[in-house]
Amino acid sequence: MSNDSSNEPSAANTGRRDALKQLAGSAVALAALGTAACAPAQTASATPAPARQPGSAPATWDMSWLDRINKQRRMVFDTNEVSGGAGLSFVATYLAGATQAYGDPDASTVLVHRHASVPIVLNDDMWKRLGLGETLKLKDPTTGETTQRNPFIGYKKGDVHSMVGAESGLDVLMAKGTIIVACNIALTARAYSLSQKEKTPIEQAKKELFASLIPGVFVAPNGVFGVCAAQERGCGYIAVR
Repeated sequence: MSNDSSNEPSAANTGRRDALKQLAGSAVALAALGTAACAPAQTASATPAPARQPGSAPATWDMSWLDRINKQRRMVFDTNEVSGGAGLSFVATYLAGATQAYGDPDASTVLVHRHASVPIVLNDDMWKRLGLGETLKLKDPTTGETTQRNPFIGYKKGDVHSMVGAESGLDVLMAKGTIIVACNIALTARAYSLSQKEKTPIEQAKKELFASLIPGVFVAPNGVFGVCAAQERGCGYIAVR
């Protein structure tokens, strides 16, 4: 009887089959992992979270701005520096482009001021008291001298030194429906600066600083939360840099 091993699996063939089995198993495992990672949050747990009861959360923050994110196009702009009002210009430029492209932009825009950009949401009096014109080295839109007021609101014809122009002022964008959200942490830090500068108790300084917000500005617990909350309502994200 001949010792013919042609029908027997070789060591090389066996090794290849084992390797293919391992790859197939890995692919199934990776696919399952990807499905779990992309699953909606509400399906990630077998036990649903209990529904929040009306009145069970403290009414500390006015989150009604989220209900105003209701247009077909939704964008949130994240700005953390004054940068000559770059965040304002980004929003105005987007709205101008959407108007040109679609006629009616049908857009909800949210501009979140956090970190060092929060001076933009403070009124003229607070700019003067904090000396923000000197600190930020910004010019008065009308005179060209170091500004003693907020240079991002109240544009007047002939303001040749304006950094944002007639269409990009904070007040102008708000009048067009842009939602302005400011970071509570960054504002509180400015209140500490006011307290130190004017030698007043911090609670008094906080009260006065928050009272100096431009009317219509919303305050979020922090700026990162504000950006994420807008994204949860379907906003695309733009980093102003």
